[in-house]
Amino acid sequence: EAFPNHPRTADAQFRLGEIYLATGSNADAADAFIAHIKKYPNDPRAAEAYLKLGTAFARMEQNGEACNVFKAMRSKFPNASTVVQQRADVEMSRINCR
Repeated sequence: EAFPNHPRTADAQFRLGEIYLATGSNADAADAFIAHIKKYPNDPRAAEAYLKLGTAFARMEQNGEACNVFKAMRSKFPNASTVVQQRADVEMSRINCR
């Protein structure tokens, strides 16, 4: 917040979401990844931010919302890395996305 225009602010926002996700603070993680997606839509980690947002929703048992996020990621980032795509496939399968 103190340095909104610093070159590493996008990375800090992304990592904040990762910390929340790793500690089980899924609602805070979702908020952090939503903020990252809105503020930095062209960040190199944008597809991964969608993946982790979907994961946070799935962990909160908001499967419909999680599926929507995973599908949005697929649509917006058809060339996302293979790792991100495979992780999305696993998550989508786990929560029975259609």
